[in-house]
Amino acid sequence: MLSILGCITYLSQSLNQTRDPHEKQILENIINVYSDLYINYGLDVINRIPDDKIFLNKFENHVYSQFREDGITEKIFETIGFTNKFYVDFGATDTTNNSEILHKKHGFNGVLWNCDDTPCHYTTIYKERINSENVTDLFKKYSVPKEFDFLSIDVDFNDWYIFRNICKEYHPRVIITEYNSTFPPPEDKIVMYDPNGSWNEDTYYGASIQAFYNLARSLGYSLVASESMGVNLFFIRDDINSDMFYGKNDVNILYRTPKHGHSPCGQNGQHSTECMKIYGMDKICGHKPHTEELKWTNSTIA
Repeated sequence: MLSILGCITYLSQSLNQTRDPHEKQILENIINVYSDLYINYGLDVINRIPDDKIFLNKFENHVYSQFREDGITEKIFETIGFTNKFYVDFGATDTTNNSEILHKKHGFNGVLWNCDDTPCHYTTIYKERINSENVTDLFKKYSVPKEFDFLSIDVDFNDWYIFRNICKEYHPRVIITEYNSTFPPPEDKIVMYDPNGSWNEDTYYGASIQAFYNLARSLGYSLVASESMGVNLFFIRDDINSDMFYGKNDVNILYRTPKHGHSPCGQNGQHSTECMKIYGMDKICGHKPHTEELKWTNSTIA
């Protein structure tokens, strides 16, 4: 496994040391290729994918979802099949819903929720404020079956806690949830639970990939993908064969750095000198401003 970010760092150091114009040009070209893979295609590592494995990131495609989740969702269901074609999706919008590709193309029906009044051109989005205490009551209110095909969690704060409470009582086959990619494995980080918590456009939200992985394994789910923007994780229930998916339950292979990280903080669209001293090559993704000043918990004690 080869780290693209490590390669960029090493090549940049070599570029600064060489005085040969020809060698400089070659190094600059290679750095540009690796940077393009990292920034525009979301690749963090280079691996040889075995011929008998499915690398879900290869199938990323944007039709309705916010990023390129649609392609991963379709490839998963192409592989494992459908059952009752029921979904639960929150918080939903008029567009960019993770369930929309299933609703419009594959005949799914289900329930969409948002905490605000939200119009939708193809179905109804019900106004509900969801937290860990009320989520299973809402499932009962809207007649969600105990087992169903697809769950999408996006509340921008308490996602980990809601995932936990749902899957203690309900058993979706496939789950997609937002996570906080600010923290790479093995960092086990979860925001302190707040029933009224919401995202303040900073890095204090949700939980890390390690925290979600630990929770999912305890509930009988396997991690099979993280889309390349570093925003969503995909899980499949353990009684469904998912061994064909490359990197299954390997957080180091499946982790993706945050391509939605903080915007340049210096002049002329660059990061400040102090920022670069601290975070180095992370200038092209994002970093952790002030996160250690905030209170976090972890999957062992939450």
